[in-house]
Amino acid sequence: MNHQAFVTVQGGGLVAIPTETVWGLACDPFNAAAVQRFYQVKGRDPSKPSQVLCASREHALKLCALQGNDQQQFRQLCERFFPGSLTVVVPAVSTLPEWVAPAGKVGVRVPDHGVTLAFLEQCGGYLLASSLNRSQEPPALSYQRALELHELYDVIVPGEISKGQSSTVYDFVARRILREGPIALQEIEEVRDA
Repeated sequence: MNHQAFVTVQGGGLVAIPTETVWGLACDPFNAAAVQRFYQVKGRDPSKPSQVLCASREHALKLCALQGNDQQQFRQLCERFFPGSLTVVVPAVSTLPEWVAPAGKVGVRVPDHGVTLAFLEQCGGYLLASSLNRSQEPPALSYQRALELHELYDVIVPGEISKGQSSTVYDFVARRILREGPIALQEIEEVRDA
């Protein structure tokens, strides 16, 4: 599919990808050098977790260390909001490297974008991702703007975004919104407590 982008990710490079929310910058989450460059390029604090985009709900569940009723509630959120514009911050499984899950937490999301989902499958189901921009600057909202930010990545996956609003970020344990987005806290809590 996106052979050049796939080879780039495999080789530790950075790629620009469309999602339904905003343009993203992505890399192999299990390649320490790639992740280090990812944070350097963005000018972002490595102790601030980024999201891991997942190819499916099942991929997302594999990164989560919740048990019992908490795991069931997380599963309910996955069924209702994945794929979609919700990032859920959960306790991470111990096999995730520290650079992906600082302080033992990881944000997971399944994007609602056919091109990116297919690319995620091609890359083994996971990409570390953040908005395509430098920290504190607005995210790229068009293909043209993504092209203008070419110094941040090695290869771009062509496509378009549909929503132009970053995902809601929800802390599962604290039960609070870390970043406002298209999905409200009330919607999340209703599904979780159903």
